[in-house]
Amino acid sequence: MVYRLFKSLSFVIMAGVLFISLAIHGADKKGGRKHAFVFKIHSDLKPMKFVLYDIPKNKYEFKKIEIYHAKESSPFQTLDGGTATPNQFRLIECLDMNFDGYKDIRSIEEFASGNTRYHVWLYNPKTEIFDYHQEYRGLVSPHFNNHTKTIHTCAVGGHASAIHVAEEYKIIDGKLTLLKRYRQYYNKKDDNYLYIVWKRVNGKMKEVEHGVVPDK
Repeated sequence: MVYRLFKSLSFVIMAGVLFISLAIHGADKKGGRKHAFVFKIHSDLKPMKFVLYDIPKNKYEFKKIEIYHAKESSPFQTLDGGTATPNQFRLIECLDMNFDGYKDIRSIEEFASGNTRYHVWLYNPKTEIFDYHQEYRGLVSPHFNNHTKTIHTCAVGGHASAIHVAEEYKIIDGKLTLLKRYRQYYNKKDDNYLYIVWKRVNGKMKEVEHGVVPDK
């Protein structure tokens, strides 16, 4: 969740941890707005500044993200732009998304009907840069559990979210791996809801359970 205070100070609460970032808003020479956020991604590293540049007169795309080491005037990395949410929700979030102890960054790619997808860049401590990970775009409204080292997603459909697909992932051998999928859907014939559960067994997803969702 993200709360705005005086349009400049952002409080970001994720996975039970509070991050405070100073958001500096300005304009570049071509008329686009820029937004700067400062995060400390690891206790052994100095804070980094992330500057997101808007595309002039475009509410749904950003041009690039420049990343700076503390007190340096030149960026050590520039990330490609992409789609984003409207201006009032533009920001970069910082949290550990692969459970290696280093915080990574993400920006909202899409928000529709209660489902949120993200652009994700994972920090690589060996190369000391952020790498874009395409596979994370498939995670819908992900929640990262630092205690169990698992990622939980939920894609909601109609019927006040009674129709949905929930998934559980884990990082295995450095790869995002699906462990479990639960699908709940409406059965028009009998006017009830059915569910199917798949689990990873011997390296493959296998249906292990199905049935009728009990009435509450």
